[in-house]
Amino acid sequence: MPPSVGRKKSALKENSNAGLGTVVAGFFVVCVAGALIYGWYMVATHKRRLAADMEAFHEAHAHDLDQVTRDLEDAEMRRDAAEGFTAAQIDERARARALLRAIEHEAKEAAFREQVRKMRSGEE
Repeated sequence: MPPSVGRKKSALKENSNAGLGTVVAGFFVVCVAGALIYGWYMVATHKRRLAADMEAFHEAHAHDLDQVTRDLEDAEMRRDAAEGFTAAQIDERARARALLRAIEHEAKEAAFREQVRKMRSGEE
C-alpha cells in the first residue's frame, strides 16, 4: 500500500475530531444565545406583569387611602378645636392642609404612573 493512503487516513481522522469540536462549540453558542434570549423575555414579561399588578393594587386600595385621609382630617380638626382655634381658623387650616395633601398626592400619582409606564415599556 502506498504511504500516501495512510497519510490521508490520519488527516481524515484529525479533521473529524476538529469537526466534533466545532459542533460542540456551536451547540454551546446556541445554548448560551437561547438562554440569553429566554432570560430577556422573562424579565420583560415579569416587568409588565408587575406593572399591571401594581396598578391593580393601587386602584383597589385607593378607597382605603381616601378613608384614612378623611380620618386624619377629622383628627386634625378635633385637635385644632381642642387647642382653642375658632371655627374660621379651623376651616382655613383644614383647607390649607387639604391643598398640601392634594399637591403631594398629585406628585406621588404622577411618579407612580411614570414608574408603571417605564416598566411597561421596558425602560428600567
